Amino acid sequence: AKRHLKAVYNKIGEKYFSIFILDRNGIVRVDTLFEQTDGIDLSNRPYFKQAKQGKPAFVGPLKSRAKNSLGEPLVFVSAPVQENGQFYGMVGMVFNTGFLKEILSRGQVGKTGYAYLLNEQGLVLAHPQKEYILTENLLAHPENVHLKKAIQKKMPVSTTYRFEGVDKVIGVSRVVSTGWTAVFSQDRDEIMMPLNRILLVILYSVLVFLGIIIPLVGVFWNKVSNPIQKMMDFMQSVTQHSNECILQIGLDHKIVFANPAFLFMTGQGLESIVGTEPILKNKNDISANEIWRQLANGDVWSGQVLYDQVDSRQVILDTMILPLKDPNGVTQGYFSIGRDITEELKYKKQLHQAHKLEAIGTLASGISHDFNNILTPLLGYVELMLED
Repeated sequence: AKRHLKAVYNKIGEKYFSIFILDRNGIVRVDTLFEQTDGIDLSNRPYFKQAKQGKPAFVGPLKSRAKNSLGEPLVFVSAPVQENGQFYGMVGMVFNTGFLKEILSRGQVGKTGYAYLLNEQGLVLAHPQKEYILTENLLAHPENVHLKKAIQKKMPVSTTYRFEGVDKVIGVSRVVSTGWTAVFSQDRDEIMMPLNRILLVILYSVLVFLGIIIPLVGVFWNKVSNPIQKMMDFMQSVTQHSNECILQIGLDHKIVFANPAFLFMTGQGLESIVGTEPILKNKNDISANEIWRQLANGDVWSGQVLYDQVDSRQVILDTMILPLKDPNGVTQGYFSIGRDITEELKYKKQLHQAHKLEAIGTLASGISHDFNNILTPLLGYVELMLED
């Protein structure tokens, strides 16, 4: 067994720390790297206990207690050696997390984009900055509430959070076999830089070529729509200062983002809105199911949506909801934008009432004029009769 494991270790030993065998009593019989550990009793280790139950085990990262690797994060993987229900021992592999860092380094994008790993409690397992590993718990920071919610969803999502005073845009995905969470993070300003450049170019183009751009709008829009579509995930940052009420909605019909204008309009906090379905009560009494069916078919829905604020005042939003599609035409979510028209409708109603009153006044004036036309000759004849 030692000869075979040595052969395996010589092929993959660059990445892995050691391969070892325990007998049925948990005693070390072979270790490819630390021969001095032969005979040590490891029967109290959790991976051996699981092996006795016929189960593979995955433990770590844990800080190494060995002298030549003190404090280094180690991961243990083990599998039982058994045949016909008979337990003979286990084979295990202990390795450092250097290879994890190497894998994560492939995901570096730009100057600030990098990937890291967290365990289920939020403890950093692998990170470009070594001082964070096994010392920093990102979920313990109150400002990282969005990161915590994204991890709790246990499904691939994107969101924003703030770390060390810098706004970040992140993508989160769960590693099912280990329970870890893989996170890709990049500064929001760097992500928005290409979009800002595009917007600046568009602005200058409009100012310089306004006289000739109108006939080319159709062609131009087709050319820019695709890159804009790809960057819709980053448009949350752009909406921060918009006066329109903007929502980003997932395929599960739950809100994943609401801009400050929407929060101000409803009088609620972001935490109480994210993860809930948007209100679709409307003046035309179209059911929410019918609206979602229309959106699922790729159509845009618009209407006047009624919101009840926390102070019992009703607000009316002129709302449009449209599906967000990837380059292949597959719907990835929904985008809602609404304008508060409560006061506008009230003024229209008042104006309509004023027009009605004006019409009544005009009618009364006309009737009075007609009566006057009839009475004038009558009064004239009465005057003549009195003279006679």
